[in-house]
Amino acid sequence: MNNKEKLTLYRQNIDGLDEKIKKLLVERMEIVKSVAEYKRENNIEIFQAGREEDVLKKITAGCDESLSDALTLIYKAIMNASKEYQQKHISAEIINSEDL
Repeated sequence: MNNKEKLTLYRQNIDGLDEKIKKLLVERMEIVKSVAEYKRENNIEIFQAGREEDVLKKITAGCDESLSDALTLIYKAIMNASKEYQQKHISAEIINSEDL
């Protein structure tokens, strides 16, 4: 196998993983939507610093420093997207309830 074929194979493997990650992220966001509903019903702030710190500690446990740094960046982006998604969901629910 030449270098170009190896690279193609690596990229195909990454593409397969990306599809799995996408499915898991969609599933995660559905749960985030439920969390947003719960927070709205119980007057809980969207941002929970302690929760984010706990998630990052769990995700980076046992990783070397460079991988830990990369995972921290990735998960901060996921959590920021989750907070934004919760805010949009809560705002949409408020607007819809005002229309009733």
